[in-house]
Amino acid sequence: MSTKDEAVKYLLLQKGFTDWMKLVLGEDAIMEDADLFMQLVDGVILCKIMQKISPSLIPRIKTPVIKKKATLTIWKGKENVDFFLQACTELGMGKKKFAIHDLISRSTLVPLASRRRIIECLEELSKIACKDPKYNFSKAWPKVDPQTKFEKDEIQDAERLVELHIAKSQTTTTTTTTTSAPVAKKPAFPDSMSQAERELKAAIKIQSIARGWFSRRIYRRMVRNQAYRDHVAQEILSTERVYVESLQYVVTEVLRPLRAAEKSGGSILTDIEIRAIFSEMDAILGLNTLLLQDLESRVASWNVHQRLGDIFITIANFLKIYTQYCANYNEAMRVLLECKKQPKFSKFIDELKKKNAALQQRGLEDFLIRPVQRVPRYFLLLQDLVKHTDKDHQDYQNLELAAKQIQEIAGYINTKSREAENITKVIEIQDMIEGEYEPLGKPTRRFVKEGQLQELTKNTTRRVAVVLFLFNDILVVTKVQGTSMSFLSKSKGQRLLFSTSLDLFGSQLVDHPDCSAFQNMFELVRIKSKRSVLFSANSKENKDEWMAAIQAEIDDVTDQEKEKDERTTRSAMSKAAENMLKLEQVLGASGGGSESPVAAKKLTTKEKIALMQSARRNSSNSNIGSSTDSAPSSPSL
Repeated sequence: MSTKDEAVKYLLLQKGFTDWMKLVLGEDAIMEDADLFMQLVDGVILCKIMQKISPSLIPRIKTPVIKKKATLTIWKGKENVDFFLQACTELGMGKKKFAIHDLISRSTLVPLASRRRIIECLEELSKIACKDPKYNFSKAWPKVDPQTKFEKDEIQDAERLVELHIAKSQTTTTTTTTTSAPVAKKPAFPDSMSQAERELKAAIKIQSIARGWFSRRIYRRMVRNQAYRDHVAQEILSTERVYVESLQYVVTEVLRPLRAAEKSGGSILTDIEIRAIFSEMDAILGLNTLLLQDLESRVASWNVHQRLGDIFITIANFLKIYTQYCANYNEAMRVLLECKKQPKFSKFIDELKKKNAALQQRGLEDFLIRPVQRVPRYFLLLQDLVKHTDKDHQDYQNLELAAKQIQEIAGYINTKSREAENITKVIEIQDMIEGEYEPLGKPTRRFVKEGQLQELTKNTTRRVAVVLFLFNDILVVTKVQGTSMSFLSKSKGQRLLFSTSLDLFGSQLVDHPDCSAFQNMFELVRIKSKRSVLFSANSKENKDEWMAAIQAEIDDVTDQEKEKDERTTRSAMSKAAENMLKLEQVLGASGGGSESPVAAKKLTTKEKIALMQSARRNSSNSNIGSSTDSAPSSPSL
């Protein structure tokens, strides 16, 4: 293969690499007028690519400053590249990784062989990330047209790289196969040294090389772990500040004014309603304010030996107050929903929304759910901190103990958190829908799916744009008011008008074939009343998704109702059997010891229930225990 052919082959490989990087980082990520691989030397672009795959794989990125010394610039670049290569190892990449010296060396030009190794590494990285669903990465390596034309100067630059590569290969071969007289080398061991001494010295040298390699490897891991600790500590502090600010807003701007109004006689809400909605919010604010102060003090003087575990061990003893808040959350949302119907409270919240954009967009419910979400977040952050803290670090045992203590509380809160998020979602939907309808908020109701379809009127060509909200027990149909497509937003103008709702229990789906006027139709029919709604989706895939989701909820609610009926029947039969036993005892006693008509034959359950009902009717007219004549005869059964 000629030098030009090798150059074009390399340019095709590099084009795929360049196109992929632009796909991942954007068109402006790569400078067109500079050598591609010299832009990778500082490791910043490589780390950014890895962060696009998973932000947790890179603890930090150090950006070299050109004005500083070259040695410092190289050191920062080495750290970035080393972080990238360690992340590749975590992803499960094997021999296709390149080495640090492939990218960072004394040479001002990255050799052709190193360039190929780097490109192969990135291509393998894209395959692994796209294949593993946990990374949610879909930027596959692009295919390059073999007939792609390149500029003349691009081909010339690539030819120089190929020529240098060939020249280096030839130099190595010539050096290896030279016929000149060998240069006398200094012997590795003196002649006077015995064989045993030579073997011992060789073993010591091998051990020294191995120890050096392992030490460098351990040091690189320690540097990366410390970078992770720095990152997690900063995240704990920054998220805690935001969280405490949200608590302070609720307490100072919402809770305290409501209490002040109640005490002054011009109450917006009653004291019982205030306590039901806000529960332990005051106490939680006080606890987290103290936690924030401790965190700020420690992180301000952060170093390799700094600790956080003892702070969370102390605070874990008081986090049980969160369980009380979470246990009350469902009731708080129910009371809030009722209170929002009161004109005074509704006006009070509207005034606050004018001053706070977050409250305007997400509502008070978003602020009230944050304590439910916070403790599980503590556990995840501490777990990450434990993972990247060496076992011989003075903070390791405290972090492990704190994570264990908080996990116990987080387990309970996680369950409540899912319930709380569902209730919040249901309330958000209810707030958007105008018109008269039964309130959506129920303890057992769960939101499943929402989307826009078209409702069709039978025997006509009329169609209406509707928004469907599927819950685990009902399907709610609403008509779109306005042109917005963001149905779950609380912004003004994005409102929906209630149209109808259908219970899923006792309903069935009907799949309709396409016709000339409409396609992708399906119908939800109430079996007894024959009441139905006919829908049309914008694609077959959308229709199939909706039919599958609705059918799944119909099956679930049907199974639940069957189980409920079976439990009711079993309970009724159990009580009937108990009553029959008592009745047999009464009938036996009234017969003066003779065999009762009931005992004379083995009755079925229905006959026993009929006997019990007959006995109850007779007992209303006469006293069974006072006369044997009142006992019903066998034929009367």
